[in-house]
Amino acid sequence: MSEINVAQIGIGGVGSGIVREILKTSDLNLVGVVAFRPEKIGQDVGTLLGLSKPANVATSSSIEDILTKHRVDVILLATSKGKLHDCEEEITPLLKRGINVISPCMDVSDPHLYDAAATRRIEAACLKGGSAFVGIGSTQLVLRSLFALCETARDIKTVRSFVHADVTKFPLESKRHEFGILMTANDFKSASENNELRGRGALIKEAEYIAIRLGLDFDQSTSRYDPIIEEDTVIGVDHIFEVFKDEVCVVSYTYRFIEDRQHQYFHRFEVDSTPSINARVDFSLDRGIEGTIVPMVKAIKPVFSAPPGIVTLHDLPTGIVPYTLKTV
Repeated sequence: MSEINVAQIGIGGVGSGIVREILKTSDLNLVGVVAFRPEKIGQDVGTLLGLSKPANVATSSSIEDILTKHRVDVILLATSKGKLHDCEEEITPLLKRGINVISPCMDVSDPHLYDAAATRRIEAACLKGGSAFVGIGSTQLVLRSLFALCETARDIKTVRSFVHADVTKFPLESKRHEFGILMTANDFKSASENNELRGRGALIKEAEYIAIRLGLDFDQSTSRYDPIIEEDTVIGVDHIFEVFKDEVCVVSYTYRFIEDRQHQYFHRFEVDSTPSINARVDFSLDRGIEGTIVPMVKAIKPVFSAPPGIVTLHDLPTGIVPYTLKTV
């Protein structure tokens, strides 16, 4: 296979990690990176990231600048746009031009679950340009892990999925605005009642998708916040998504974000099935950021080789595609 020309939009925390991986991966050729902060524009990305030598790739102020100078096979989005409707306007022109796109946004891994009309527009853009689009990142790792475990199971009755994420190192404003962490108990109650917390609301569709994929009938789904409070301060929150059949919970999917003094990050799965499943997977604390960086880089080759259209989360092979480091 000849080298795949890759460009990236964004070079923040996640974007920097992706660039580092691309630069050391064989068969991938980084041709450009879009930066948004003025002081980053025009700099060599190797110098910008403090690498031992220049990468001979300068940051640009726009993707158009890169596209006029290079053939680009795949574009990776590494921006803060976290929702399907936020990134649709950005990706559809690229897809129509025949450029494959990968995004880590929350609700793009299986967009038909979230917005059927937007999904049709994105699919049409892919077909027009002969390109492919996929959403993959940290959040999707949970479902892929659960479904892999359930390959051994039959007669599934209920599923419990629990994610415990230490957010001690998250920016303060992010913790407060998204989850209400470090608010007073009264402020949290008010923010929750007024729908001011961002949380992980899109995951209600993933909870329903668990039921669909595992053959569990349901007629209702709900979500709620349960704060974890110490001395009138919210130190964590459980964002709980439940799927019911005849008022019986068949799927429970909980994301716990917490200021954890033990600095734990783990997934736990409990499946009432034959055989039953009770599994806990512990990660180092870099799981959150690496869980976005690595799947995006691994998805480049499958997306480049995919037929035109939306590549769903489960179209990707298990483990996606290992990448080979360049020889030095």
